[in-house]
Amino acid sequence: MREFIAATTQRNQVTIPAELRRTLELKPRDKVAFTVEDGGKVRLTAATFTRSRHTAPLRHPLNPRTGMKLLETPRTTRQRERREN
Repeated sequence: MREFIAATTQRNQVTIPAELRRTLELKPRDKVAFTVEDGGKVRLTAATFTRSRHTAPLRHPLNPRTGMKLLETPRTTRQRERREN
């Protein structure tokens, strides 16, 4: 097992070390997945997507930070109702 050290910036961004980017075959704008395992270990993998996922419109908006579905708020409910009428 190899260990790579990287520092976080003021904006909590991390640069993935070049050797690790080569190992994962990451290119600029590629997505990565962080998996938190038991015991607090974090695993970094290259995220894989199907072509249809990139080209199909989203049915439910996703939170850009978490990738989870956004909950509908009263404001968005009113906006949707206005569009439907």
